[in-house]
Amino acid sequence: MDSELVILRVAHNCGCEYEWRHHERLGALAGLPEQAIADVRKGVDAEVFTSRQRLLLRAADELHAQQTISDELWSALRDELSDRDLIELCLLVGHYEMLAMTINALAIVPDPIRNAPPSRLLRVLQSLTQR
Repeated sequence: MDSELVILRVAHNCGCEYEWRHHERLGALAGLPEQAIADVRKGVDAEVFTSRQRLLLRAADELHAQQTISDELWSALRDELSDRDLIELCLLVGHYEMLAMTINALAIVPDPIRNAPPSRLLRVLQSLTQR
């Protein structure tokens, strides 16, 4: 769920509607509430977020704007995340920033939103997150 929250923030920061639409659906399947998904666009001050989620959103914002994380935020993140998780957070943001840049440069149009039932893959992912 944390990963999807961060990916949505990256998609928003990069203005990548393709990435946003794709992960909006995956975020819901991962258990992110609809309001949290919508409020990702508002940023860290939205009331729906926990203190941990606010830290993750701040990290995505700082990495986007400055390509680094401030010492103050790094210290706060250390209280919530392991060293491995901190490394993965930086890699996650960097990967999805790169992907958004490529998608935007290639002008890839988002897939149409369908009201059809989820694909088999999405159903499997959903069942895994409900265990």
